[in-house]
Amino acid sequence: MKFVNPGGSLIIRGAFIAILFMSFFSGVTLVGCQLNTQEDVPAGAPLKLTGPTENCFSESLETVEVYFLGKAEPKEIDAVFRCVSGALEMFSTYGRGSIDRDSFTANELRSFLELNFLGTIKLNDIIMLEFMRLKQTLLGGGSDRLTKAEILLLTQILETLRIEAQRLRPYIDILNQREANSGEVVDVATLEQALSDFNFSMDVIGNLLGRSKQIYQFENFKTLLIEFQNLYADRSDWTGPEWFAKQMPLIQATKAMLIRPQGAEIAPDEWRLLFSDIGRIYGLYLRFNYAIRDRNMMYGETLAQIEIGVLQVVQVLSDAIVAKGSGRIEYNLLRGFFTALGKTEAFELPIQAATMNELLEPLLERILNPVVIDTEIGKKFDPEDRLSATGYRAVQAGLTTVNLGRLRDTILSWIEMQQLWERLEKDAVKANSTLAGQPIPIKTVRAIWASYSPNFSEAWTDIKSILDRPLPPATYPDGRLMILPTSATVIDRDSFAALNWKQQVVRTIGYGYVSDPTGLRMKGVTSKQFKQVFNDFWRVAIDLEFLDSTDTEIWKTGFTISNIFLSSSNGDDRLSFHEAVDLFVTSFAASEISKTLIRKDVLANCENLDPDPGGIPKIYSQCWRDRFKTGYRDFFSLMPGWIGLVKSFSATSWNLLLDDFEKASRKSYNPVGPLMSSEMDRVVSIHHYIEILYNRWDANRDGRLSMPEADKAYFLFKGVLRDASGFTNDEEVHALYAYVLTFGKPPESFGDKIYWLWWKKNPPEWEKRVKADRAMLATVFGNLAAAL
Repeated sequence: MKFVNPGGSLIIRGAFIAILFMSFFSGVTLVGCQLNTQEDVPAGAPLKLTGPTENCFSESLETVEVYFLGKAEPKEIDAVFRCVSGALEMFSTYGRGSIDRDSFTANELRSFLELNFLGTIKLNDIIMLEFMRLKQTLLGGGSDRLTKAEILLLTQILETLRIEAQRLRPYIDILNQREANSGEVVDVATLEQALSDFNFSMDVIGNLLGRSKQIYQFENFKTLLIEFQNLYADRSDWTGPEWFAKQMPLIQATKAMLIRPQGAEIAPDEWRLLFSDIGRIYGLYLRFNYAIRDRNMMYGETLAQIEIGVLQVVQVLSDAIVAKGSGRIEYNLLRGFFTALGKTEAFELPIQAATMNELLEPLLERILNPVVIDTEIGKKFDPEDRLSATGYRAVQAGLTTVNLGRLRDTILSWIEMQQLWERLEKDAVKANSTLAGQPIPIKTVRAIWASYSPNFSEAWTDIKSILDRPLPPATYPDGRLMILPTSATVIDRDSFAALNWKQQVVRTIGYGYVSDPTGLRMKGVTSKQFKQVFNDFWRVAIDLEFLDSTDTEIWKTGFTISNIFLSSSNGDDRLSFHEAVDLFVTSFAASEISKTLIRKDVLANCENLDPDPGGIPKIYSQCWRDRFKTGYRDFFSLMPGWIGLVKSFSATSWNLLLDDFEKASRKSYNPVGPLMSSEMDRVVSIHHYIEILYNRWDANRDGRLSMPEADKAYFLFKGVLRDASGFTNDEEVHALYAYVLTFGKPPESFGDKIYWLWWKKNPPEWEKRVKADRAMLATVFGNLAAAL
């Protein structure tokens, strides 16, 4: 989430514009009234103010702006309050109203101010009415009168506001994010003090405003801010009040979500909690901007800051759930908040508000909703899954302490795993000093990781199971996939961090869709269940630019690929935990090559055509082929098998290989013509799938799959070949497997089919003929693209 704020922070400006405006405007209006009604002032006599109130309006108006720019001196702030307080003291002593000596109308105040005090500044009926409404809310009485008794209360309020304004003055640049936006580093101790003082001030002000007498409407406050902005017309380009007024719908939605559903108004007993929430929420945002954003979020002090933030968010939401009285924050309030967040100009969201609203129920009713195993009810989670457990998930109907607790534990378990890796690095160096600053061999990683006893044992156990695999997934520091024999695998902190968050996401999401969250957690989800995952998260993937709007069936490819071509693929009817992690890791690694290297080159050197569904220019196929071939050795430098294959390629061999890649990657509705970005990206993914296959099954590392090597992988391909061919006889499927590895495609022509009859009856011939290199597998991909 990016904060867009041209003139200062939303919360700081909102809270203190209101406070300073109230105190400042109250005071100057009172000055005018009390002098205008003194009996001993001759008509037409020049206005002479003495002491702190003399001609202080213009200076005070300027100081309000300067305060929020972080440039006000302590004496200037005191001067604003002296201007107001001095006026109040004089007024309470000498002032008399024209109708009642101890009360004054809004017109009386305005007439004197405009005649003697404001010069060219004019106060219209609207600003006077809104000020009196605010006065009535905070001090009581009528909206048409301001009494001397109410003025005396204001003097007490003003002193409290002065103290809090001075308390926060040293931290205005921090609180306004000016230092964050400038890139300046803020000392951790200074930041903590700023957040502590800000929270304290918000609590003080909340208690102060909690003395109010009646309900106040946000719409009235919005009007008041707009009119206050008009006072700066032709005087300054500062737009703080106006900018804050535009955020009123978001503030109303936030208030409705965190306190009570009546978001358009504030009841007297809501001020304290409202300002307390302001302090905590804005403090969290500042903590993110200064202590987390633009830093390595995976290690060190930043992790501690994230943990603090998580616990504070949970506390704010827990308090909000309690405030509702229903045990939940209902969906309509959550959706109202995200809708308002999406419409405000204050934030740029990575995920659209509409997407978040669609995702709420899958998150709260499935993913973060614990399962109740109940064998008595006789109802399965998924009636179509023979392995489904019997039980149910209780309806949450919104955000509850149940799913909030699961969300907290999910994030905290990720944090603990990151902290364990930091510990592992230190333990590895203690045992072998040469490992300082170096990637750690997998053998060492396995031994040390197994020795730990964490609080969140499930996350630790899952990572252990990944590390203990024959071919554990690992990436290089730049994000590209490490496809090596296990003995050569090493893991550094970047590789671990990439693995940790991905396995956490897989485990968390999978919990909501697997038909037995305990017994089948590692075995995974069926094709139908995976389709539901895809449907629920499809919009998220589009918003994050992982997919485009035409990728509605790509889940089928992902499911099939995961069962065949990855290091953990087992060829069964489910997408397992390990297969899903591998798919995630491989997809991101392929994306690094595709987006960082190939796409950058192609877009810079080819004609950019009309945009594809992802908003990226299409490219003529021939130009893509030329650039792909030219940069191939750089693009795939970490895949020596592919580099070795194309080393002696002729132009014809290159064309055949690129033909196969295009056939395998093109979408059915785009068989010819310019290529879309997703089609170019899939070529990179296919490179990975084939390379992983050879890393796993090419035992002698000669770059070819012999029949004995291929037979060991046959169980992976059997299902997809059976489905694609319609064969039910396993011997025929096996023969087809050998045929495809030899010729790259099933028998199609009449001559092929005659030869097929002989082929399937002569298995000894298979062993002689099957020597499939990577190019042959690319051909298989091209010819079986629909099945894969």
